[in-house]
Amino acid sequence: MKTDMEQAPPEDHIGAWLDSLKAERQLAKLTVEHYGRDLRELAALARESGVAILALNHFHIRKFAAQLHARGANARSIARKLS
Repeated sequence: MKTDMEQAPPEDHIGAWLDSLKAERQLAKLTVEHYGRDLRELAALARESGVAILALNHFHIRKFAAQLHARGANARSIARKLS
Protein backbone atom coordinates (compact mmCIF):
# COMPACT_ATOMS: atom_id res chain seq x y z
CA MET A 1 0.00 0.00 0.00
CA LYS A 2 1.30 3.45 -0.91
CA THR A 3 1.78 6.18 1.66
CA ASP A 4 0.02 9.54 1.35
CA MET A 5 3.27 11.13 0.16
CA GLU A 6 3.73 8.48 -2.56
CA GLN A 7 0.20 9.17 -3.81
CA ALA A 8 0.57 12.96 -3.71
CA PRO A 9 0.98 14.79 -7.03
CA PRO A 10 4.52 15.85 -7.99
CA GLU A 11 3.71 19.48 -7.22
CA ASP A 12 3.16 18.54 -3.56
CA HIS A 13 6.56 16.83 -3.40
CA ILE A 14 8.23 19.78 -5.08
CA GLY A 15 6.53 22.32 -2.84
CA ALA A 16 7.45 20.40 0.30
CA TRP A 17 11.09 20.15 -0.72
CA LEU A 18 11.29 23.84 -1.66
CA ASP A 19 9.75 24.77 1.69
CA SER A 20 12.41 22.72 3.46
CA LEU A 21 15.14 24.47 1.47
CA LYS A 22 13.79 27.86 2.50
CA ALA A 23 13.48 26.91 6.16
CA GLU A 24 16.51 24.70 6.75
CA ARG A 25 19.14 25.96 4.32
CA GLN A 26 17.96 29.57 4.06
CA LEU A 27 18.77 29.71 0.36
CA ALA A 28 18.26 32.84 -1.69
CA LYS A 29 14.81 33.28 -3.25
CA LEU A 30 16.21 33.06 -6.79
CA THR A 31 18.07 29.83 -5.98
CA VAL A 32 14.89 28.26 -4.62
CA GLU A 33 13.00 29.39 -7.74
CA HIS A 34 15.63 27.75 -9.95
CA TYR A 35 15.42 24.51 -7.99
CA GLY A 36 11.63 24.63 -8.42
CA ARG A 37 11.93 25.10 -12.17
CA ASP A 38 14.43 22.24 -12.36
CA LEU A 39 12.14 19.92 -10.43
CA ARG A 40 9.15 20.82 -12.57
CA GLU A 41 11.21 19.85 -15.63
CA LEU A 42 12.03 16.53 -13.98
CA ALA A 43 8.35 16.03 -13.10
CA ALA A 44 7.49 16.60 -16.77
CA LEU A 45 9.97 13.86 -17.74
CA ALA A 46 8.35 11.55 -15.19
CA ARG A 47 4.91 12.23 -16.68
CA GLU A 48 6.21 11.66 -20.22
CA SER A 49 7.75 8.38 -19.07
CA GLY A 50 4.58 7.30 -17.26
CA VAL A 51 6.46 7.05 -13.96
CA ALA A 52 5.72 8.63 -10.59
CA ILE A 53 8.38 11.17 -9.66
CA LEU A 54 9.39 9.12 -6.61
CA ALA A 55 9.82 6.04 -8.82
CA LEU A 56 12.39 7.61 -11.17
CA ASN A 57 15.57 5.58 -11.40
CA HIS A 58 19.09 6.16 -12.74
CA PHE A 59 17.93 5.44 -16.30
CA HIS A 60 15.39 8.28 -16.14
CA ILE A 61 17.93 10.67 -14.60
CA ARG A 62 20.48 9.88 -17.31
CA LYS A 63 17.79 10.48 -19.94
CA PHE A 64 16.99 13.82 -18.29
CA ALA A 65 20.67 14.83 -18.37
CA ALA A 66 20.97 13.78 -22.02
CA GLN A 67 17.89 15.83 -22.94
CA LEU A 68 19.32 18.87 -21.18
CA HIS A 69 22.62 18.44 -23.02
CA ALA A 70 20.81 18.06 -26.35
CA ARG A 71 18.98 21.34 -25.68
CA GLY A 72 22.32 23.08 -25.21
CA ALA A 73 22.37 23.40 -21.42
CA ASN A 74 25.87 24.02 -20.08
CA ALA A 75 27.58 21.66 -17.65
CA ARG A 76 26.97 23.89 -14.60
CA SER A 77 23.24 24.09 -15.31
CA ILE A 78 22.99 20.34 -15.78
CA ALA A 79 24.95 19.74 -12.55
CA ARG A 80 22.60 22.05 -10.61
CA LYS A 81 19.55 20.33 -12.03
CA LEU A 82 20.91 16.96 -10.99
CA SER A 83 21.98 18.05 -7.49
